[in-house]
Amino acid sequence: LRGRYYYDLANYDYDNHSVGYDSKGSLNMDSALAFYPAGSFDATYYKGLLEFKRANIDSAEILFRRLLAGPLTDHQLALTASTLSGIYSQKGNDQAATDLLITAAIADIRASTKETFAIFNLAAVLYKKGDVHHASPCIETAIANAQFYGARQRKVQASSILSLIEDQRISAVEAQRRLLIQYAAVVTAFVIVLVF
Repeated sequence: LRGRYYYDLANYDYDNHSVGYDSKGSLNMDSALAFYPAGSFDATYYKGLLEFKRANIDSAEILFRRLLAGPLTDHQLALTASTLSGIYSQKGNDQAATDLLITAAIADIRASTKETFAIFNLAAVLYKKGDVHHASPCIETAIANAQFYGARQRKVQASSILSLIEDQRISAVEAQRRLLIQYAAVVTAFVIVLVF
């Protein structure tokens, strides 16, 4: 728990103290690994997370892919797919990262998990791709989950993306309105010419 706590602090305070928090998180995670049964989901997942945080992304990828090959609960699938998507994102494999975020979000829904990280990241990825139509319900779900869960950090993160998505939606509606006005003007001019 302390390891995850420091990792989350590093994500939240990314610009200022994240290296120190990641370092503390890794020390705690390294100690915690001694208590997990060898070969268990927790041992493999947290070893992969530790490797990921230490920038050994190839080692982390191997561990997470091994987990995905085995039978997992929906919650375990969501954790693994979401974390592996971060690795693929760092490697520049955006399509695989997006597919894994979709898998993680679906698994979170099936497991009735109100943690919003996968669906929040999915909304951000879809927004960057210009898919506002699908990003909007994802970010709205992330905000609703954060409110249910009481996670202030997630609320702040999700709200910042929501404003960008809503701005783009408003711009798209305005563009459609201008296009309709242009079409109406052309049709009106055509009708007047036809009457003459």
